[in-house]
Amino acid sequence: GFNIEDTHLNNLDRIDKLVTVVSVGFMWAYKAGIYVHENIKEIEIKAHKRKAHSFFKYGFWFIGNALVVNIQKLNKFIYVLSDT
Repeated sequence: GFNIEDTHLNNLDRIDKLVTVVSVGFMWAYKAGIYVHENIKEIEIKAHKRKAHSFFKYGFWFIGNALVVNIQKLNKFIYVLSDT
């Protein structure tokens, strides 16, 4: 999801900072995914009884859509984060 391997970092301080930022981003996306699943649209259940997407991916899409396409969704996203 975050393509960390594409950074090619080798400085430990920078890697530490990147891991910190990515961890926060992961938690935001995960929390947003749960919020979307519970309040907006449930994640589809496939024939094999598993969810079509993870909470992380669902939240990641929601955040991307909120920031790029639909600025009104940004308010919902901020509401989700305010409980963090």
